[in-house]
Amino acid sequence: MKASCIAGNYLKKEHLYTMRMCQMTAEKWLSCDHMFKVSANIGFWLNKRWVKLYDTLFIVLNEEGIVLSWKLCKGTKF
Repeated sequence: MKASCIAGNYLKKEHLYTMRMCQMTAEKWLSCDHMFKVSANIGFWLNKRWVKLYDTLFIVLNEEGIVLSWKLCKGTKF
């Protein structure tokens, strides 16, 4: 139940998060990387077994470490 509240709250505000990230810029450089630990927590229980929905989280940061964009992915290919 707690997870559905968190997801529901995110979905209500998703457009606000997207608009805010669009306002962020990078002056000097971008850093892009796949994160594996975060995606391990996104899934559901099926027959007493955890089923992951995604393999990685692809994240783009600017020189100040501010998230400019992100996407949950299946695999590490562009």
